[in-house]
Amino acid sequence: MGGIAELKSLAARKEALVAQSELHRQTLTVELQNLKLYRAGMERKLRLLRALKPLLFIAPVAGSLLGLRSRQKEKAKKPARGWQKWWGAVMLGLRFYQKAGPVFTQLLARRGARAESRQHRRFGETTR
Repeated sequence: MGGIAELKSLAARKEALVAQSELHRQTLTVELQNLKLYRAGMERKLRLLRALKPLLFIAPVAGSLLGLRSRQKEKAKKPARGWQKWWGAVMLGLRFYQKAGPVFTQLLARRGARAESRQHRRFGETTR
């Protein structure tokens, strides 16, 4: 009796696996179609960029030859007031501190260690 029940459970499991694999095949087919559509869209966009590429190089040269200027350059900037004057300097100083600060702390630490070892040598103590 145990053998028949085991065969039935194996057959049911086999059917479930077949159904699951069919579902996976269908999913892969749909995903492949999605990839083909995405690829076609990207090819269209790249074709457009390739067509515009010469224009992107020629437009600035033609504009400068024709005497066209950017409207932003024509507008005069307002002078900075109050804290706005110093904001750029503060940000520059902060950026410098972030970049160069660790280097200076290492240099100072090495300098302090050298001075400490010299002091130990002067007084006859052994170095660490």
